[in-house]
Amino acid sequence: GEGYVPGEGGAFMIVERLEHAQRRAAPQIYAEVVGYGATQDAYHHSRPAPDGQQLARAITLALREAGIGPPDIDAIFLDAVGTREWDEPEVRAVRDVFKEHARQVPATAPKSMVGRLHSGGAALDVATALMAIRDRSIPPTVNLDRPREGCELNFVLAKPQERDLKHVLLIARGFGGFNSALVLRRFVE
Repeated sequence: GEGYVPGEGGAFMIVERLEHAQRRAAPQIYAEVVGYGATQDAYHHSRPAPDGQQLARAITLALREAGIGPPDIDAIFLDAVGTREWDEPEVRAVRDVFKEHARQVPATAPKSMVGRLHSGGAALDVATALMAIRDRSIPPTVNLDRPREGCELNFVLAKPQERDLKHVLLIARGFGGFNSALVLRRFVE
């Protein structure tokens, strides 16, 4: 089947300049924001553009700002709405940008465990990615036995996947055609 379970909640974290965190002796610095990209589909007020081109552009902008390429990404945290209308363009965008690496890099959808939090979802995904970087463990996509034809990626299924994560890509989208991509890099002193 398809569809999503609405959820409620969110997350917050402190985002500050590295120099400030170091000066105040922050007890734990998980990662640095090294790339961001945002685009607009301007396609429909509640549906994403089916071609995924503007989402692919947001991902490309984030990678470019981070100064890395698709082979450098260790995990992708997908927006993963849970419907064909939203998920097929997202997978298409990932494949367009990552080419042959799309089937190699682990992909996950943490929202599968908590539901779709709408405005709070992206913040929770960032917090989850930070914990994944810290714990060197990619959370699984639950309740996915096998991806629908055309939506195959290297999904982390059933249980967490242990992996040293240096760069993580996060994708977030919203009604009205908003697309965003964020690249986090593990902080190393």
